[in-house]
Amino acid sequence: MKLTLRFRIPVEQGNRAEADGTLSAALRSPVEKTSPASRC
Repeated sequence: MKLTLRFRIPVEQGNRAEADGTLSAALRSPVEKTSPASRC
């Protein structure tokens, strides 16, 4: 199964989140929750 997720991130907030390292964690959480591998 393939799934496409779209994230909309305001530029300034996204830049701050990337700079302080919270962006990747924020994106990882919903991706892992929707991953078919996480349901096995």
